[in-house]
Amino acid sequence: MAALPARHLLRPSPTPRFDDLFEFLLSQGRLPKLGDARPPWSYCGLLLEYVRLLTELIPHLEYATPHPTPLKALNRCIDHLACREGAWEAFHLFVNWLAWMLGVSTTPSTLSDTLQEYLYRNVNLGPLLEHPSDYLGAMLSDNRQGSWNPHAFFLTPHAVCEMMVRMTLMPTSTICLEHLSQFVWHGYRSLSSHHHKN
Repeated sequence: MAALPARHLLRPSPTPRFDDLFEFLLSQGRLPKLGDARPPWSYCGLLLEYVRLLTELIPHLEYATPHPTPLKALNRCIDHLACREGAWEAFHLFVNWLAWMLGVSTTPSTLSDTLQEYLYRNVNLGPLLEHPSDYLGAMLSDNRQGSWNPHAFFLTPHAVCEMMVRMTLMPTSTICLEHLSQFVWHGYRSLSSHHHKN
């Protein structure tokens, strides 16, 4: 069973919410129909389709800590691969398979047909799209036994990354530069001390 890239999986229909429906009804005077709104992750599909950067802005995604349900499902898949390979090699093979399946890589997976079928049946993109987070980064920095993380990678929390980006991209002002310089010179310690000063 040969793996095929699943580009169409990048464009699922958005999860409907009552607030969004009511707001749309008030503004448009009608119920929404297919194609009225594009989910934010379809930007990735458009990038793959056009193979160049788009002129439109990248949609904002709210990242949270990894949701336990999809994280457990991904860990089960890697554990299944680790029964036949080492833990680090299993993670590597899973990432390569996922890249091939999403059409990000042109290199076919080297997994056996049996393992590919297992992953086809057990990897569900729906929960990952409903709860966007850096699942692979979280799995990589997870504290496991043995040689799981041989390169000692530890994930910077997304909230800290977003805060640093916002501080960097804010309009230049004396206050902004003053606060930014504290973070540059004092590192993470200034996060808590600065919070208590204000």
